[in-house]
Amino acid sequence: MTSSISSRRLEKVPANLRPFVEVLGEDDAINLFLSLGGNAIYLPAKSSENSLLGRTIGAEKSEALAKRLGAGCHFRIPIARQWIADTMFFRGHTNAEIARVIRCDERTVQRWFNSDGEN
Repeated sequence: MTSSISSRRLEKVPANLRPFVEVLGEDDAINLFLSLGGNAIYLPAKSSENSLLGRTIGAEKSEALAKRLGAGCHFRIPIARQWIADTMFFRGHTNAEIARVIRCDERTVQRWFNSDGEN
């Protein structure tokens, strides 16, 4: 998986996910969403590698994310399953692989791609 993202791909990222993808890149954003999605985390101005967020994406990226979203507050990490599925599909993964990674039924993934003519 590559972390760089083209401006065309970035335009397809939902608005609520875009700050994460812009700051972290696709790979680290996916890692964050899969690891901590659905959880509220504290965004400190100064992070460490020992914090949950620091262990997940690194202290430097944690601080960059806090700067972008607002340091000193709790923030709920999006789950982002459909965007992760779209990104994996774009990278050539099968529906079965996508379903295993995002923990859903393969038919759900098929339905997403069959109903969306852009994928």
